Amino acid sequence: MLEDCGIILRTSQSGGSLNKLSDDGCLNLYADRLEFRIGGEVYKSFPINEIKGLNVQFSSQLEFISDHAVYRFSGKNGVMNAYKWVMAIGAVKNNNIKRG
Repeated sequence: MLEDCGIILRTSQSGGSLNKLSDDGCLNLYADRLEFRIGGEVYKSFPINEIKGLNVQFSSQLEFISDHAVYRFSGKNGVMNAYKWVMAIGAVKNNNIKRG
């Protein structure tokens, strides 16, 4: 499992400006899903096969589309290794394709 805490989540359902949903959560990667937790509780779970358009924004923000919405994660202190997350999620996706 991969985990980063102190994560800010912003999202947009309509393609407009991103709205902040949380300013202190944890991002967790598992073999089949990515989860965002707030206070230890799962706020949103993203099945790996439903994550589309995975990319790094502004050098340190992770962004993707899932369930017709844009999700952007950034570090509370302004620093997040988004590239690490892109590579890890990509590896999990590839592994699931090989097994599936």
